[in-house]
Amino acid sequence: MLTLIISGIVAVVLFTAGFAAFDVISGLALGLVPAIALAVFLMRRGRKPVEAGMKEIEGHMKNQRFEKAIGSLEALRPLARWQPGLGSSIEAQIGMVRYAHMRDFEGARPALEKAHGRVWQASAMLGAAHFKKERWGEMEAVFDRAVKKNKKEAMLWLVYAYCEWKRGARDQAIAVLTRGQTSCPSDERIKTQLSALKNGKKLKMPPHDPEWLALHLERTIPTGAQARPRFMPPAKRLGVRYTRN
Repeated sequence: MLTLIISGIVAVVLFTAGFAAFDVISGLALGLVPAIALAVFLMRRGRKPVEAGMKEIEGHMKNQRFEKAIGSLEALRPLARWQPGLGSSIEAQIGMVRYAHMRDFEGARPALEKAHGRVWQASAMLGAAHFKKERWGEMEAVFDRAVKKNKKEAMLWLVYAYCEWKRGARDQAIAVLTRGQTSCPSDERIKTQLSALKNGKKLKMPPHDPEWLALHLERTIPTGAQARPRFMPPAKRLGVRYTRN
């Protein structure tokens, strides 16, 4: 945020000087070009400590030092003042570590609620946390917001439908998957599960999908690589605004 504020101030000052000395076009050219260059410079400069922090965090996660990983993520919070979107991305990762790896479902909620809307895994975990406590209204509100921002994420639609079906709301689950099929017309998983529900059968989630395992909605005993649920978006996207679908 500070990057944008500082760049904005520079743009206004230079525009005013250019407009007073020449004209509007000169003011715009004099104000915008240096301001944009300054914003790019400040954001690139701020990215270096973020990348260094991510390497440390990945090392902690690899060795299952989850509390230390969270501590390292929290240490990056001051940098959020300089990087648009960084703060909510950090919160998303803190929440996902607590939920997926530490199974602290309620403890993860505060961070997940502050997570970036484009990190759909965080939204899925927050919805799942509400599901576990039978907070149906909150669950549906979270999933509805999530699917609006992540329409092409088939797994998110499936998780939403699963939670509805599991609580006994088969019709709502069918409605969710019908919407999901419209957004993801080529996804065979949605087609298969929608057909199953319409024919009175069970909704079956992919048993070895790491993103599904990370939600802890079914009792499974994964082994090897399957025991490592995805807890965060790629490091290169930390602090970068997510593009719209």
